[in-house]
Amino acid sequence: REKLNRLKDAQEQVTDAFKRGEISEEQYRAFQRELVETESKLKHFESQLEKTQSKWDKFGEKAAQAGERMKRAGDKMQDVGKSLTTKVTAPLTGIAAASIKVGTDFETSMSHVAAVSGATGEDLERLKAKAREMGATTNKSASEAADALGYLALAGWDIESMLAGIEPMIKLSSAGNIDLARTADLVTDSMSALGVEIHELDEYLDVLSATSQNSNTSIEQLGEAFITAGGKLRDLGIRFDEGAAALGVMANAGIKGSEAGRGLSAILTNLTAPTGQAKKAMEELGISVFDSNGEFVGIEESLRRVDKALDGMTQEQQAMYKSMIAGKEHAKTFSALMNGLGGDFDKLTEDIDNSKGALDEMYEIMTDNLAGRWDEFKSALEEAGIAIFKNLQPALETVLGFLKTLVDVFNALPGPVQGFIVVIGGLAAAIGPLLTVLG
Repeated sequence: REKLNRLKDAQEQVTDAFKRGEISEEQYRAFQRELVETESKLKHFESQLEKTQSKWDKFGEKAAQAGERMKRAGDKMQDVGKSLTTKVTAPLTGIAAASIKVGTDFETSMSHVAAVSGATGEDLERLKAKAREMGATTNKSASEAADALGYLALAGWDIESMLAGIEPMIKLSSAGNIDLARTADLVTDSMSALGVEIHELDEYLDVLSATSQNSNTSIEQLGEAFITAGGKLRDLGIRFDEGAAALGVMANAGIKGSEAGRGLSAILTNLTAPTGQAKKAMEELGISVFDSNGEFVGIEESLRRVDKALDGMTQEQQAMYKSMIAGKEHAKTFSALMNGLGGDFDKLTEDIDNSKGALDEMYEIMTDNLAGRWDEFKSALEEAGIAIFKNLQPALETVLGFLKTLVDVFNALPGPVQGFIVVIGGLAAAIGPLLTVLG
């Protein structure tokens, strides 16, 4: 713990040194790994202490059973003690043990958030409070919310954005039945690829939800597609809602996820910067997908221009030009987009235009059942455990500090003295309960 505290104390200095370029990225990452490994070791040692205490408890119980046979009065008092232990002490001990486990897990997750985001003091307390609020009011636990905050921090979000974005992330996780940390990773990566600003987060997540509801793709598959195609969409100034409509049309034809992203990116490249056969086809058909100002006219309008140029041709001619434009590898993707004109495109575009509130609606549907209420109960229960841990924490730290001192002193003693102490300790463990009964 002392080592961990020293590392945490040095965290801000190391971060500042990294920002100033005084240390390399590898040195900075090595420091972060050391911090995480130290936290893991501390957790392991605490677990070992807990197991050791359990063994001593069992030993004490056996010794007490031997002592109670000494006197009839002792028997009576032991009966009372057993009753109290069973009905009061054991349940309270179990609650405390569970609370310590929950609390330490939450603290570990928040330590990671602090290490990645650089949040300290009041900012870190605000993030902790927000994670606990999400654990108490949603179907995700505080620890899960803390893990998600870590991914938002890795994406470079500032404190205010993290505080505002965590609840929508939780709702999307439940709506899409995706792990919360995976959701945060997926959303931040796709937003970065598309160039979506943080103030557009709610609109973006509504579009993801509405597209998933109205086409044959999941939220996770749609996010993966956006990560792959986002760079091309961003270069051409295509908004995420227009991109979502195209990916939804492709999904209805069985083209989803990263495959859909690659296909859409390739088609857009062939339409806007054609080479080889694609360029030849575009020139022969007299097609341009840019307006008089040199701006891209959009996905659907580009497809309509191709469709218009092919009108009146034989099937053989149409197939040839489509193949030339799309290339053999992406002919299926191009056909799916062309076949969606006037049908799927119009419907999906309308659904996406009216997508405001789609995420909240989908979240309510997904959680309005017994499983959803059970998740909410578990999250609320964990929040109660963290609250208990916060009250126990000062005493635990004091006890652990004392035990460490005791262990250090014991380890420094000569071997014969250590053996003598073990024998005396065993006798004291047996005599103690007997003296309690006699008293």
